[in-house]
Amino acid sequence: MESYEIRSERVGEGIWRITTIEKGETLFEALWKTDGVTYNAYLVETSEGWVLVEGAPEGATEPFLEEISRITDLKDIRYVILDHLEPDHSGALKELLKRLPDVTVFLSSTGSKLFDIPRSRGVSNGESISIGERSFTFFHVPWVHWPETMFTLVEDVLFTGDILGSFGIHSNPQEDGYFYDLVKYTASVLMEYKPFLLKALQKIEELSPRIVAPAHGPIIKGKEIGEVINRLKEVIENPKGLVVLASSMYGRSWKLAEEISKNEDAKLINILDEAVSDVLSWMLTARKITVVFPTYDGDVFPPMKYVLELAAKKHLLEGKEVLLVNTYLWGPVGEKAKEIVEKGKPAKVEIRNVKSSLI
Repeated sequence: MESYEIRSERVGEGIWRITTIEKGETLFEALWKTDGVTYNAYLVETSEGWVLVEGAPEGATEPFLEEISRITDLKDIRYVILDHLEPDHSGALKELLKRLPDVTVFLSSTGSKLFDIPRSRGVSNGESISIGERSFTFFHVPWVHWPETMFTLVEDVLFTGDILGSFGIHSNPQEDGYFYDLVKYTASVLMEYKPFLLKALQKIEELSPRIVAPAHGPIIKGKEIGEVINRLKEVIENPKGLVVLASSMYGRSWKLAEEISKNEDAKLINILDEAVSDVLSWMLTARKITVVFPTYDGDVFPPMKYVLELAAKKHLLEGKEVLLVNTYLWGPVGEKAKEIVEKGKPAKVEIRNVKSSLI
């Protein structure tokens, strides 16, 4: 059972952030291991009442609503905006609808077609809605990482959902480990939709907000927005260096990987000792990838096969040089690994089958 801590802070004129914090070792989406994660929602005050942007996981509903009540009476919330409908954003919605019979929910027009949410209305791309003295403008940014995702712009504050979200528990983008957790989140959660992600980042640049308020991780302000986007785009579009990924049953493949990494001045990773989310992050940042793995049941060693399949789907091999080093005793399977890797559209794939000796 998850344990949540809730915090709130004022982040702009009449705008509050409510952060649901999941501390300790966390398995985000039941897949990606991280040292904690945050779920951000935002309260926007208007002369017509309050607007809630995003929500919280279902398990955090009660403390989340209690925190809202410290800022304003719950009944003062007139509207809810969901830029993304995944349960970590919408988990508290059921209880909100129950307690607020007059609330209106805004979601993208695509989201309104996919989900039948009571008292909801789909908004078009570029549509603006005036609530009190404030204007809310919606921009569709589909497939980052669901089909219905969108941005909401309120004056110079841009709510971006999962885009520019990060793992970890960071208070600002200058903290040690923040950028790594941003890359890790991007590689694990968003990179399968790389072309859409890059378009969404470009849209942020075009809108030029003063504050970017994502659903995970810290708020990004001022010149930091451009700096973070440029660093992230550089990692995605111009990766550098060599990473050697190794998996070994009896230590022989690992010894070979150590030799290769010393000769090539590479980062050496034992994928059996690391979280898959970390492995994917290192693959995203590398220009060249060497993969050392044994044969198992006439196929690629299962943990490495899983990593390669994920990497191919998530564009982590695209345009890169990949060397596949297969250690075996009786059956080389380098070609099988190549079939997986080529689905990721690498620039070059080389196979090196290495027959081991029993003595």
